[in-house]
Amino acid sequence: MRALQIGLRPWEERDAQSLAFFANEPLIAKNLRAGFPSPYGLEDAKAFIAFCHQQDPAENLCLAITDDDTAVGSIGVFCRGERKAELGYWLGRPYCLNLTVSGNAT
Repeated sequence: MRALQIGLRPWEERDAQSLAFFANEPLIAKNLRAGFPSPYGLEDAKAFIAFCHQQDPAENLCLAITDDDTAVGSIGVFCRGERKAELGYWLGRPYCLNLTVSGNAT
């Protein structure tokens, strides 16, 4: 078993395939805000990555959670008014039970 190489980085267009793969999990959609697509396809992934590229990182920060530079989840911090923010994240099924991964990402 190899050691995980967990990191955070901005979303890239090349991440669309892995984003679609890992996000296409009904339990992820069930536990996130309404509007998260389920099933989650390649076009959904491309649209999300484009959305992230349009954001001002000082207001809304969207990052890929990576393992060995492959996107396996997402983390974001979103401003919700003065001195308020929302932190949200999800991990692909093989990673979601690994508390070390989620703890390191947050």
